Amino acid sequence: MRPTTVSPVYGRACRLALVWILAGLATAWAGNIGFYSGTFDPLHGGHLQVIDRAIDLLHLDAVYLMPNADPPDKPEASPFEVRYEMARLVAARHRAVRLPERELIEQLAKRAPLTYVADLMAEIMRREGPTHTYYQICGTDSFQRMVDKGFLPRPGERRIVAVMARKGYEQTVPAAALPLVAQGRVRFFDPDAPELSSTRLRAIFQAGEEPSTKELPPYLLRFVQRRLLYGASRPRLRIPRGYRTIRGTFPSHLSTSGTAVPLASLFPLEVLTDPLTIDIDRYLDQKIPREIQDLILSRGLRVMVVGGLLDEALAWLGTQGFEQGTIFVPLDRSRIDDCYVITARQRVPYLVVTNLFGQDRLVQTTLQFAQLLTRNLLPASHLEVYTVADYPHLAERLCREALRRLTADQRTLIVLGYRGALNFVVSDLLKFLEQRGFEAYARLTLEELDRFIAPFGQTHLLKGKAGGNANFPYWEYFLPDAAGRLTRIVAFRNLYGDQTGTVLRELVRKGFRQVVLFGNAGALAPGLEIGQVVAPVLVRSGNRVVPVRNAAASDLPAVAATTVPSILVETWNWLAAQQGAQIVEVELGHAAEVLRECPDLQLYAGVLISDRPGVVDLAARDEDSPEFVAAKRTFFFRLLHRIITGAPAIFPRFTADRSRR
Repeated sequence: MRPTTVSPVYGRACRLALVWILAGLATAWAGNIGFYSGTFDPLHGGHLQVIDRAIDLLHLDAVYLMPNADPPDKPEASPFEVRYEMARLVAARHRAVRLPERELIEQLAKRAPLTYVADLMAEIMRREGPTHTYYQICGTDSFQRMVDKGFLPRPGERRIVAVMARKGYEQTVPAAALPLVAQGRVRFFDPDAPELSSTRLRAIFQAGEEPSTKELPPYLLRFVQRRLLYGASRPRLRIPRGYRTIRGTFPSHLSTSGTAVPLASLFPLEVLTDPLTIDIDRYLDQKIPREIQDLILSRGLRVMVVGGLLDEALAWLGTQGFEQGTIFVPLDRSRIDDCYVITARQRVPYLVVTNLFGQDRLVQTTLQFAQLLTRNLLPASHLEVYTVADYPHLAERLCREALRRLTADQRTLIVLGYRGALNFVVSDLLKFLEQRGFEAYARLTLEELDRFIAPFGQTHLLKGKAGGNANFPYWEYFLPDAAGRLTRIVAFRNLYGDQTGTVLRELVRKGFRQVVLFGNAGALAPGLEIGQVVAPVLVRSGNRVVPVRNAAASDLPAVAATTVPSILVETWNWLAAQQGAQIVEVELGHAAEVLRECPDLQLYAGVLISDRPGVVDLAARDEDSPEFVAAKRTFFFRLLHRIITGAPAIFPRFTADRSRR
């Protein structure tokens, strides 16, 4: 091989490129870091607004929250351990907020009580490095104390004092600080936050009242109530909205078996401590009734998740030393939902969650309560999980019982997901056909249908009774095509996780072969827009990659998906490890397995992009927003319109059934 020579020009270009890259990296490493210290007794909404405002105004990459250890001017302050725990609650919810180790604060405060805050900042600056700019955030009172004690920035120090002060305060700046103001090393910012004080909050508690959520977020309020701080009392027992109560005695003579389920067998335990990509409080508010959260978090109740139906769970509780309790069951008896039991064993109070079926539902419910406990500084050991009776086969048994009356034929279409949106479109189409006839029906566009249906509101919506049972209900529709041939549509509401596979397997066993699957997913890849509908053609589940025979790929952008058992495993570490996947969702892996088992199953699967993990929070999105409603409506109209016109055939098994409307 001939030796390679490098031209001087090329070598110089390489050196310049390397210098440019290293300079860019050095610039990238230089950030803005804030320090915010105070007694925080208690930490409240005003403090949180100052943090958010400082991050925005000062372009901070991080803020160190530093509760004062033993403030000499406030001997009546709550113990440092209590105030530090409140800071932990905030840091667990705010990705930019960091918290120095408790031991470090205590050590420095013990060594130098008068200067430990400055020592703590110096230690953090040493750890973070010299390339950053540091901002010490304070209020006007704290700033005055800094001036009086001579704690202002010294020459060569990379510290800027950021005073959160109302407009006009600059006119009263002490003379000793004026040179630093002129140099830009003391700056003033309007916090644009309401006047809140810890003193006022303590007075509210002592008066037997509760502060507003703006004054004290619920997670801090429940901590205060649990620890009975500031004269606060625990809230009274309230019935969750949509539930009714039953007072019951648990039978102890029935032979009902139960199996303990370790948390580590359901999900990786690090998901309980790693930062999540979603707003955990907002998400749990949508999943667990506020009244139930109040009970657990303000009273420190232990939680027990029992997989199985309510009656089975109560019978098993009776064999475990629980004698009686208050049971919360849904008001709507036709609705399947979690049931809650307040009970006690050996004077230890428990909140039992039950009426569950399906492995993924058990995982999801357990994760919800595990996150609720750990993100609120209660130990995961306060959560126990059991399954009763023959739980692994419970969902299959309930499904088979629900679908026993369904019979298959070649002009039946199964639809899984967004049944409400489908009901609107089918109702609109039938109303149009009734008034305009088959000729206009065959040429119909979505825009024309929208204009036609607007005057009717919701008065024409179909309200047929559900078949099946409360666990697996379904609704049947009959939609004519342009020639008058009827297509039967059997529609299911959104199913969770492996319930999709359970229903699909039972339908396949009964002879159904045409299936539409429609759900939602989070976007992982750039280029996918919120509200867009895509077609998964590849699914990664664990270490397996399964292809998906998806007829929708001819109509929609094809994507690769990864699956999770719950959004509550989507941590920032998980997000960083996702390579190649364009979307993340819960049900597709189960559908892909059924497709693999049944080669002649025909699937038309669409996925609505509802969020972007780490960027657009699912908990902040409204499934009934105009944007999402329009996307669902478009999906179902295009699908049904192709069936109405018969071209091109996306379900070849549909035969020329001559049944007439």
